[in-house]
Amino acid sequence: MEWINIIIPIITAILLTLCILKRQKKEVAADPEKAKKYSYKNFFILYWLVPILSSVCLIAIIAMVMRANDNSDTEYLSYYFTKICYEEPWNERVKSNKLNTATEEEKRKMRISERNQDYLYETVKHPAKWYGVTNSNKTIDIGKKEYERIKALWNTPEVFINKNRVYDTLDGNAYEHSWDNQDSTMVCWSETHQYQNKTLNSESAFSFREYTPEEKTKLGLYDYPEINNGVLNPIVGYSKYVSQADIDTLRYFNSKYGYSNQIQTLLLVFPNTAAAIAEEQRAYWQGGNKNEFVTCVGIDSTNNKVQWVKCFSWMDNSTLEVQCRNTLMKDSTLNIQNYYKILSDNLSLWKRKEFKDFDYISTNIDSDGQLAIFLTILIWNLILGGVCARFILVVYQFPMEKTRKRRKAKTIKE
Repeated sequence: MEWINIIIPIITAILLTLCILKRQKKEVAADPEKAKKYSYKNFFILYWLVPILSSVCLIAIIAMVMRANDNSDTEYLSYYFTKICYEEPWNERVKSNKLNTATEEEKRKMRISERNQDYLYETVKHPAKWYGVTNSNKTIDIGKKEYERIKALWNTPEVFINKNRVYDTLDGNAYEHSWDNQDSTMVCWSETHQYQNKTLNSESAFSFREYTPEEKTKLGLYDYPEINNGVLNPIVGYSKYVSQADIDTLRYFNSKYGYSNQIQTLLLVFPNTAAAIAEEQRAYWQGGNKNEFVTCVGIDSTNNKVQWVKCFSWMDNSTLEVQCRNTLMKDSTLNIQNYYKILSDNLSLWKRKEFKDFDYISTNIDSDGQLAIFLTILIWNLILGGVCARFILVVYQFPMEKTRKRRKAKTIKE
C-alpha cells in the first residue's frame, strides 16, 4: 500500500521536465541555429532518476523501520547466578583532552615528558562494582546490598582474582564467590527481551482480535506480570491459596530450565470462572510469547478445587499441554508443587517454536504509518523539486547563455 506514494516523485519529475522544456524554449528562441547543437537529454535523465530513486529508497527504509517496530514483541527470560563478584575501586592515568582548558598550574603539575613531547595526563577513577554472572554468562549489576545477601546465602569460599591492571595509585582487584549448586540457594534473575513476531500485525490464521481496556476489565483478563529488580512472579491472578514457596518453585523452574530449554512457564489462576476465559486470555496475550508455556486453571474460590485446566503455547506438538491438563485435573485441589513436577518430568516434550517459520507472513502498516510515509515523501519532493527547479531556471547557465555572456564580456573589453 505504501508504494502508491511513488506517484509523488513521478509528478515531481514531470514538473521538473516542464521546467527544462521552458528553459530549452528560451534558449532556442535566443539562437535557434546554435541551440540545436546542444542536448538537454542528460537533464531529463537526471531529474527523473533523482526524485524517483531517492523516494523509493526513502519509502523502503521507512516501511522497514515501521514494520520492525510494529512486529516487535517482548518475551521474558529467566536465569540463575553461577557466581558473584566484587571489584575494588581503582584508578589509572590517561591522556587528557583538556589541554586547551587546563590552567598553567594544572599543566605544570600534570605534565609528563614522553619521547621529547609534552602530554597532559589526568587520573581517572573507577568506582567499586558488585555484579553477578548468570548461567548464560551475562554480567548483571546487583549492588552491594544484594551482593552481601547472596554471599551469606551461598556461604562459599572467597576466591581472590588479580586483575593485573595498569594503575596509578589504586590497584583494584576482585573477589569471587561461586554458587554451591543447591536448588535451595539458587538466586534467580528475570529480564525482558525484544524479538520479531510477525503474527502481531498480520491478517493471517495466527492473528488475534484486539481488546479495549473496558473489555479486558469486564472479562477479568490478566496483564503480563511486571519484573521488579529482576524478580518475576510466574503465578498470575487469584492468590488466596498461593504461598511464597509456590512462587519460588516456579521461579526456580524458569531459571533452571529457561536458558537451556528456552522455556518460561506462567500459571494463571481464575476463581469461579467458565473455561471459555482461557481462550479469551490467549487472544488477549496474542497467543503468548514464543518461549512461553501458559497454564490457565479455574478453581473454586471457597476450597481451591480445580474446576478446569487449559494450556496454550506455540508448540506444534500439544502432547505436553494434554499431559499437564490431565494430570492437574486428577488433583482434588491446585497443587503447584505437583505442577512443577509435571513440567520437569516431561520437559523432553517441550520444543520452543521457531518464529522464523512465520517469515512468509506479510504485515501491514496501519493508517497512521501510511500517513507518515505520505507526508515524508511529499515534503521531501517539495524540497527536492524546489531546489532543482531553482537550479534549472535561475542558477544554471546553459551552453548558449555562457556563449552569449563571453561574447558580451569580450565586446565590453574591446
